[in-house]
Amino acid sequence: MLRVLSRIFLGLALGFIPAAQAGLFGSLASMAGSSGSTSGDAPPPFDPAQPPASLAETFVKTYGLDKLKTKRVAITSFGVEFNRKVHVSVSDRNIITDTYSNNKTDFTLEGVPDEVMQRVADRAYDQFVADLQHAGFEVLPQETLRTNEAYQTLIKGAKAQEKTNIEYKISKRFDYDHDVSSTVVAPHGLQYYEPEIDEDEGRGAAGDNMLGVIGSLAKNVGDKAGRKIRMNEVEAAKSLDANILKARFVVGFGDASASTVQQHSIHTDYLREEVSQKLTTSNKNSAKSRLSILGRGESYIAFRTAEASPYHKERTTVHGGKGGLLSKMMVGTEHDSLDGNVTLWLAESVDSTDSFLADKVKDATTASQEADNKSSSGFAAATAKFGQFIGSSQSKSFVAQADPDLYEYLTSAYLDAVRKMFVAKLSGQAK
Repeated sequence: MLRVLSRIFLGLALGFIPAAQAGLFGSLASMAGSSGSTSGDAPPPFDPAQPPASLAETFVKTYGLDKLKTKRVAITSFGVEFNRKVHVSVSDRNIITDTYSNNKTDFTLEGVPDEVMQRVADRAYDQFVADLQHAGFEVLPQETLRTNEAYQTLIKGAKAQEKTNIEYKISKRFDYDHDVSSTVVAPHGLQYYEPEIDEDEGRGAAGDNMLGVIGSLAKNVGDKAGRKIRMNEVEAAKSLDANILKARFVVGFGDASASTVQQHSIHTDYLREEVSQKLTTSNKNSAKSRLSILGRGESYIAFRTAEASPYHKERTTVHGGKGGLLSKMMVGTEHDSLDGNVTLWLAESVDSTDSFLADKVKDATTASQEADNKSSSGFAAATAKFGQFIGSSQSKSFVAQADPDLYEYLTSAYLDAVRKMFVAKLSGQAK
């Protein structure tokens, strides 16, 4: 029965019936922003019954819209990124005993065929172009771009691809790693290229500590490749007499967590002149599925205008405000961020509470992992009593098995919602 319903819903999502008339989100229980809020308060709720323009005022942030002097655009890069694996690793060091523990969690998505990802990307692009045209934008045909020499120079220099697998870090803290593996799919045989490190706010700009800043600085020194791409985009904009437009929509499938805590206690018996100590390590691992269109700058559209400079002059961030003094000192100059000199980004993630799974999330920890975990725990207990504890580690794996029909339906539906909010901002319907 569930599969029958899912196919009906999928038909609605793929445009057989207009979403607004069919109540595309009628079967969805609710939506909420992700836990990526900058404050301790809960993120704002996403109410699909509200008009896109009203939702955009909360969920979409913009920079530089006044720089768009023309509504003629050339889409040079469009990609839907599908998260396939999340890895988190957390470390804890006890300064009293000089011991170190580490805990890792891997969470993998399975059951989403390539053809499903391709259909989602194709539909997202088609609807995006249609919405832009309806809002009064002139979108240059891809045939026009392919015959343009400046466009060809840009695509070759940026090493654009139809499909690519990428890996990146979200966190740069010393004691915590958050890594993501994804597949990015371009629509209809078109091209997608990744933004440069200094223009991808969440994946390469200065991070949470000095190490992140130094890493960003090292990669930006010289920056000849990144500057060349920006120069080629400006030249393409001039040659095509249009604003260069790039879009990335990121689809998440859930969260993974890992925690580790060391507890150290010492007992002294003065009468017997004995001293004993105990060191215990508590590790916890978990994974939770949730389909999301990821915010905090992960999903965005960006423009490069013909008047843009390939050199960095001004910096704004998805976290709001201008770059700080440390950023100016370490990176050199402030700059336009998020892949262009005009940007619109999803400020908060849009999450689905409806399941896309064929089964429950399963513990997929291998026998080898369990043996290593047990060995590490036993070694810790044996050595702790001698005051020679070196450390322990634990590694757990989880798998989410997707129902491909439900995944396609939900992903398409939520991409529709995000796309409409972006266009509402671009067209001036939303403040």
